[in-house]
Formats: sequence, structure tokens, C-alpha cells
Amino acid sequence: MGCDNRTALRCERFDLDPRFPSRPQLQALGDRVAGASSVVGVGLAATWLLSLGGRLPGADGVRMLALFPYLGVDAAPYGAYRYGTWWASLWLRLAGNRLLRHMMCAVAITPRPRGLEGVYATRRLSWAHAAAALDRPDFAALVLSPQAPITVVLNRASADLDPERAEAILAVMNEHISVAFAQPDVAEVCEVVRRWAAGNPVGSPGEPAVGDVEGGDDV
Repeated sequence: MGCDNRTALRCERFDLDPRFPSRPQLQALGDRVAGASSVVGVGLAATWLLSLGGRLPGADGVRMLALFPYLGVDAAPYGAYRYGTWWASLWLRLAGNRLLRHMMCAVAITPRPRGLEGVYATRRLSWAHAAAALDRPDFAALVLSPQAPITVVLNRASADLDPERAEAILAVMNEHISVAFAQPDVAEVCEVVRRWAAGNPVGSPGEPAVGDVEGGDDV
């Protein structure tokens, strides 16, 4: 979703093929992103922003918000302690093959995609979907990609999330990433996006996120 924060948050939604976005679609989306003042991605779209955030032509000055990105099967903020696995990369390569694409749409990501609770049904998120957003599941490679400021909102609803560890890891790995935490299944997420688009911080790991109130629910 691209937002123009110079006015009253005028937004334009970009839709991709729900089964498997094609390269021309992703290129077209990249062209549109370069013309926006603010861009919001959710789930795999957020992963796509992380993956390409430093390589989008004409995207200088575009403010980016990645809500609940899929960080691969080896994402340290969500409890993984191992390096990238060759078999996961193999699944992604297979899913990117035109002849295997439709079959791979029916093959769910395993192990379960940490951090996407409440965003995708676990058995619905396939390797083909992930292959459209990134070409490898290596968490380090994905997080090191952004070369411009981007706000990443991690899923506080995930039982695997370690907020303090996530904050420390992302801060050390990439100075361009600002970290916040939220839950995807509450109405206040819309207000978080609105305030971010207006230039306000989403929140910090040590403080309540935008929209939180003392004693209230997480945003």
C-alpha cells in the first residue's frame, strides 16, 4: 500500500496475484513504490520491502513500514538459533521454477513460519508465496539488505518472539532498521499506520507502541 502523507493520508492499494506474483507484477509494484512518499507492506509484502528496500530505483526518500514481515525459517528474533538451511533454499528455488510453481503453491512452509500468527493461516502460506518475496530464507541476508530507513513491526502475538533479543539483534545488524512491536488482530493497527504516515514514531521496544494505553492491550 502506498500512502501520500503530504495530505490527509491518501492511500493507494497495490494488489498482486494471491497465488504467485509474477516478476512483471513485482517490477510494476517497484515502479509504483518509487513514486510514493510512504509505503506500507504487510506479511510477505513487508518481506519484499526489506529484501528490495535498498535496491529500488528512485525510492530515495520513500518512508517504508514493514508490518509483520516473514523473516525466513531461521529468524533469530523468533527463536531460531541455527544458520540458514540448504533445504529451505532448495524449496525456494523449486518454487521459483515456472513448471513447478502451481504444485508448490500447495506445499506449506515447514517449519511453521514464525512471526506470522494472525497474518496468514499456517497451512495457507506456501513456498511459492515465499519465493515471490525472497530468494533465500537466510535471516541475516534479509535484514542486512535495507540501505535506507525502514520501520519493522514484529508480531507480538508470536509465542516465539523475544522482544529484547530482537531489538538487540536488529540494532547491531542494521542501523537503518527501527523496531516496534504490535499484534496484527486489533483495530489499532490502522491507527499505528496512520500515525507513522504522519511522521510519528511507531513505538520502541522499551515503551508502549503507539496507541497503547496503560493497562490496555498491545497494539
